Amino acid sequence: MLPKRILHVTSVLNYGGIENLILGVFKNIDREKIVFDFLVIREEDGILEEEIRSLGGVIHKIPSIKKTGYFGFKKNLKKFFTDNPQYSIVHSHVNTLSGIVLECAKNCRIPTRIAHSHTAYPKYDFFEGLCKSIFKRKLPKVATDYFACSDEAGKWLFGNKSNFTVIKNGIDIEKFTFSKGTREKARADLKLENKLVIINVGRFSKEKNQLFLLDILKELLKVDKNVRLICVGSGKLKESFEKEISDSSLQEFVLLTEATSNVEYFLNASDVYVSPSLFEGFGSAVAEAQVNTLPCVLSEGHPKGVNFTNNCKFLSCKSSAKTWAEKILKSERKNNVSFLEYSIGNTADFLLNFYFSK
Repeated sequence: MLPKRILHVTSVLNYGGIENLILGVFKNIDREKIVFDFLVIREEDGILEEEIRSLGGVIHKIPSIKKTGYFGFKKNLKKFFTDNPQYSIVHSHVNTLSGIVLECAKNCRIPTRIAHSHTAYPKYDFFEGLCKSIFKRKLPKVATDYFACSDEAGKWLFGNKSNFTVIKNGIDIEKFTFSKGTREKARADLKLENKLVIINVGRFSKEKNQLFLLDILKELLKVDKNVRLICVGSGKLKESFEKEISDSSLQEFVLLTEATSNVEYFLNASDVYVSPSLFEGFGSAVAEAQVNTLPCVLSEGHPKGVNFTNNCKFLSCKSSAKTWAEKILKSERKNNVSFLEYSIGNTADFLLNFYFSK
């Protein structure tokens, strides 16, 4: 019997919380029963495409709504669903744009239409916020099922009274488990012996607020010149981040690396995970850091549910960089915590059962 093909609707297939989650499930699911195909709502090529195809997935693309406009975007979606009647389940991960995607899927008589929220309380300008609000209001009329990465993310996209299912962003526990051997090798390779290393993982974008990390680093360096900052990620604001490093003469103290599949290498080399994000739906990178037993110093833009090791400290983004530095200096690794609840295998099992129930 041929496997059931599930269509996931995403943005560019690069390393990121949403894409890593879907790929992680795909790799851990029984692919004789289920295969994931993708509709990417932008035409750019993504780093993960080759691996997805190697697993048997098919990748379709249409131009972005910014390129075609609202009516052109709907026209392309309608044509896609009309030309691809093989899909009976559409799982959309594009937040408010899921309203448009699933409206077109409904009009093309696709029976199961899942809206999955992966963020909470993003900040938009007036016009963009108005458009997003209109798209969001479509969801109760066009989605059949509602998933969210956290309670906060679900309430933001679906409303306080909505019935949605929180699905944990599963982690490859074995991959991210702390390794003393990897730590020693990584710190030697990166010349980080006898250094206090703080790390941030995420795309360089406004909501991730990475520039504030440099303010924190400056405060830490007033106390100890042996502090280093690792930033793992790519994105449109990375160039301005690099310029600020140069302007502040911090090149010696910051290690920048592109988004990568071996984040665990850098986590093992580090001592504290720091994230001053303005908002997060869940924060998969924070979960991975905790599986690696790293203490985390986070902004209040993260949902409290991400603190499953009780080793996360939350601060306001309005708190001074000095206050953040003080919290970082008091942080320590915590061992002997069970992470089975956050296993990617559990997430894969849940979705397998859900898809077959449909």
